[in-house]
Amino acid sequence: MIEHLENVWKILWSKGVDRQHMIARSMVSPATCCLVNPDKERTVERAFSSVKHISDHLREKYEC
Repeated sequence: MIEHLENVWKILWSKGVDRQHMIARSMVSPATCCLVNPDKERTVERAFSSVKHISDHLREKYEC
């Protein structure tokens, strides 16, 4: 997921989107479809855990 997001960012940066401006204002959140699931909270907990991991990694890498 991180690699995919960074690839999208690279495309945007190559098209002239300001890198620092975009990084400073980016947010990562789970899709709402994962919040309604037969296994109830397990999927939600995994989704938010993944989002935290992605966010922590990107913050460290881009020093946000």
